[in-house]
Amino acid sequence: MIRKLLLTVLSSTIIFAQSTVISNYENGLKCLAGKDTVNAIQLLKKDIEESERADSYYQLAMILQASKDYYIMNEAEDYYKKAIDKDPLNTKYRLDYGKYLEMIDVKVRDDMTARKRARDQYEKVIEISPSNSAAYFRMGRLEYNDYLDYHNSFQKETVASGDNYFITSPSARSKLKEQQCEVSQDAQLSFEKEAENSFGATEEYLRLAIKNDSSLYDAYTTLAGLYEDSGDYQKGIDVLKQLLRKKENDFSHHATLAFLYYRLNEPEQSYAAFQKTIALMTN
Repeated sequence: MIRKLLLTVLSSTIIFAQSTVISNYENGLKCLAGKDTVNAIQLLKKDIEESERADSYYQLAMILQASKDYYIMNEAEDYYKKAIDKDPLNTKYRLDYGKYLEMIDVKVRDDMTARKRARDQYEKVIEISPSNSAAYFRMGRLEYNDYLDYHNSFQKETVASGDNYFITSPSARSKLKEQQCEVSQDAQLSFEKEAENSFGATEEYLRLAIKNDSSLYDAYTTLAGLYEDSGDYQKGIDVLKQLLRKKENDFSHHATLAFLYYRLNEPEQSYAAFQKTIALMTN
C-alpha cells in the first residue's frame, strides 16, 4: 500500500515537472508571438535548463540574431550550434544558421570564414534533403556573390617597389615593366578562371532550385541577374519569360525584361515591355 502510494506521488511529480517544462516552452512561444522578447528569452532559457529542448535553443538564436547590439547578435551562433547538436537532421535549423552566417559575412568584415561556414550548412542540408530547393537557392546566391567578387576584380595587378623611383637605367625600367605586365596577366587569368567556375556553379544551383520548386521566384530573378552581369542577355530574357508565365502581372519583372531587350539592341521588344510595365504600374 505504501509502495503504491509512493509510486503515485512520484508519478504525479514527474507529470507536474513535464507540464512545467512544456509550459515554459509554450509560454515562451506565446510571448514571442506577442513580440515580448524579454519574457520569451527568460522562459526559453528556463526550458533549456530543465529540458535542453532543441527548439528552445533555436528560438533563442532567432531572437538574439535580430538584435542591433553586435555582442548580443553574436551570442546567437552558440544557440544555433546547440540546436543543431540536439537535432542534427533538422534542415530548418541549418538553413537559418546559414542565413545568419551570411549576415555575419556582410556585417562583420573581419570574419573571413562566415561565408564558407554558411556554405557548409547548405551542403549538409542538401545531403540530408537532396530536393531542398531553399538550400540550392542559398548556395546559388553564395556562388553568385563569389562570381561578382571575381568578375569585378578584372583589374591590373602591379608589383610596386620602394626603389622604383630610383631606377634610372632605361633597360632596368623596361625589365621592371615587363615583370609587372606578366604578373598582371597572371592575376587576371586567375580571376577569370575563378569567375568562370563560380558562374557555372551559380547557374547549376539556381537551376536545381527552380527544378525542385518552380514557385521559388527569387531563383529566377537571381539567375536572370547572373546572365545580365555576364552579358548573356538572351538567356536572361528566356529566364524572365519563364517567370512571367507564373507572375505575369509583376511590373518589376517586365521592367527588367525591357532593360535586357534594350541591352540586346531589340528596341521594339524593349518598348513593348516598358509599355506593359507602365500599364501594370498605373492599374
